[in-house]
Amino acid sequence: MQNEVPLEQLHFSQYLLDQLCRRRVISRVYDSEALESCDPTWNQCDLCADRLASTLAILLG
Repeated sequence: MQNEVPLEQLHFSQYLLDQLCRRRVISRVYDSEALESCDPTWNQCDLCADRLASTLAILLG
């Protein structure tokens, strides 16, 4: 099958297109876990950091 996308390319595309957390695809592939966001004890990925900043801006108003 020549039209199949290599698995690594598929995972990388999912990583780039994810809208919740950059670690989601990595965690799903390597740890079989579906994260919704970065753990609070980790450095936040760009998506989680932006969401946290937006939430704090709303709360602190």
